[in-house]
Amino acid sequence: GKFSLLFGNFHGHSDMTLTETEVLALQKMWGEGVVAIGEASKTDMKMAEKMAMDATSSLYGYDYGPVLFKPTLAAKWPFRPSRFDAVSYFIGSTAGSMYAEDSGFAIRPWSSVKWDNHNIYC
Repeated sequence: GKFSLLFGNFHGHSDMTLTETEVLALQKMWGEGVVAIGEASKTDMKMAEKMAMDATSSLYGYDYGPVLFKPTLAAKWPFRPSRFDAVSYFIGSTAGSMYAEDSGFAIRPWSSVKWDNHNIYC
């Protein structure tokens, strides 16, 4: 399989299983994407929105079927079933969504993202 990511292409295995090294690489790419969206939002919200759209498409797989995305800070509406809904979470409800609680997780902005994995099962 092939995962097209925000910062290039990731080539997984044909059976779509991932190794621990690949999971760590994907987490790193996700974190870098969040930081990059935040940086872009400082000067160009249209670019930040495009980056969020690309990231949600490639990292969450909305083009391939249903996605069970439960954003960390979502309360009133705990899931974001569409790519458009996920973009709202990342850049804020200015994206025209119905989720007024979305303040823009990725546009805080973040200087880095650190993962603290208890374990990774592959």
